[in-house]
Amino acid sequence: MGSKPPLSVEQLSIAIQEKKQVMLVKYFSARSETVTDRLVEPMQFTDNYEAISAFEVSTEQNKYFNIERISEVRLLDSDMFFEDQHEFFKPDVFGFQGKEMDKEVEFEMSLRASLLLKEEYPMARAYIKALPGGKRFVFKAKVQAYEGPARFVMGFSKDTDVIGSDGFKSYLKALEKEA
Repeated sequence: MGSKPPLSVEQLSIAIQEKKQVMLVKYFSARSETVTDRLVEPMQFTDNYEAISAFEVSTEQNKYFNIERISEVRLLDSDMFFEDQHEFFKPDVFGFQGKEMDKEVEFEMSLRASLLLKEEYPMARAYIKALPGGKRFVFKAKVQAYEGPARFVMGFSKDTDVIGSDGFKSYLKALEKEA
C-alpha cells in the first residue's frame, strides 16, 4: 500500500494537466523570509516531488517552490497565459535552477559532514567519494549556483576543507568579507 500524496501535489498535478493557474496560499519563502500568496503556472515536479517548477506571474520568473512550504494550493479557473515564458532547468543537487551547470565545487569533509550532506541533499550522494581510511570524504560536482554549497561549507567550517574551484573559493572569500 503506497502512501497518499499530499493534496497540494494532487492539485498541482491537475493544474499541470489542465494547463491552469494556481494560487500557492501562504507560501513560506526561506529566501525572503516572508509568507505570501503566489500566483503561479506550474510546469513540472522535481524527481522526488519535493518541489514544483513554476512560472510566477508577479515576478515573471521561473522558480522552484518547496512543496512542504505551501500551506494550500488553490486551483483556479484561469488558463495559463504565460506558457511562452515557461522554462524548466533541472535543479542541481542543492536545488538551485539555472541555465547551465557551469560552476564546479569540490570540498573534503568529515564523516559527520558527509552524513549530514546526504540527509539534507539526497541527490548529493552520487558525488560523494570516500577517501582511503573511510574517515574523510570528497564532494565534487557541477552546480548552477554557489549559494547552496557555500551555505553548507560555511555551516560546517570545522568539518570541511575547500579543495576547488577557484571560483568557489573566491565566492566564499567574498561572503566572509561581508560577514
